[in-house]
Amino acid sequence: MSELEAVMGRLESSAALHSRIIPYNYNHDKRLSDVRKNRYRENFKQDLDDTIEEAIAAHHTGYLARNVGFSPVGSIMPTGLPETFEPIVNGDAVVGTPQPDQKLLRLEMLDWVLDKGVHNLTRAEFLRFKPEFDKEPDQRSNGFRAFVGTLIFHWNGKRDNRPMFAAFADEVADDADADDWVHRLRSRLGLGHITPYGTNSILVALMRYPVKAVLDATPRAERASCFAVPTALDGPLNPYFFPAPAELRYGRALSLHSDSDCRRLTAEVLHRRIDYAPDHLIDVAEVRRVDDILDLIGRRNQHLACLRRQPGCATFGEELV
Repeated sequence: MSELEAVMGRLESSAALHSRIIPYNYNHDKRLSDVRKNRYRENFKQDLDDTIEEAIAAHHTGYLARNVGFSPVGSIMPTGLPETFEPIVNGDAVVGTPQPDQKLLRLEMLDWVLDKGVHNLTRAEFLRFKPEFDKEPDQRSNGFRAFVGTLIFHWNGKRDNRPMFAAFADEVADDADADDWVHRLRSRLGLGHITPYGTNSILVALMRYPVKAVLDATPRAERASCFAVPTALDGPLNPYFFPAPAELRYGRALSLHSDSDCRRLTAEVLHRRIDYAPDHLIDVAEVRRVDDILDLIGRRNQHLACLRRQPGCATFGEELV
């Protein structure tokens, strides 16, 4: 057993639920190959004044920066291929490419893009233009088009090379088309990090684009591996992430709200980074509600029960206590 896994094992008995979830996600993610785990184990160290949680969090952040295309604040943007999409490293998670005309959907937080108000890219200005999204594209004002074009240009320049989480637009169309789409999709896609603690609201963009946009942004020789199932090593440590059984083609998002009838096992995938285009931006809205899961253990165990109902998955995982 590596030093990292020995230290991580000590979290399994932690009184803090979020700490116990870290080894749970790592240990039950059956798509993590030995090659990838070996890379993750490299360079782990725990300083004398670090808690276990601090040591693992620092190690995980460093791994994401070195291997998965994440850019720490103030650093040079990474340009290498995230190992998420390297078949020799992550082949058990790489999946076949969906149909090129199939639409993908994701939510993006925008405040970090607008925070300095450069080129008049402010929240107030954005919200002033919100009614334009209800118009047909050819009826939108020139001012709106110029604003969105400038936003997308500067936003693309700020984004790092991390894998992009996405759902399939047709699967979540009922929530995406609702007036309260921002809260409904946040819940359905398990985006518990989009929560306005200590602030009035978070500005969120609804992005939709075809699979073809991912293929066009990927060198032809690498297109067979530009989609993957999310694993515990493809994003920040996250209590709302839940690994999916290897028997399922895609990941399954952990809904923030109860799903006792298992109707919200929404597929989720990762794909290689693309530059956004103005027509990918469908709408904007503000998240104002704090939808805490009061019983995260119960929600995760309910999600596990739903996963076990899928063909070949009856023995997957174990319940949290």
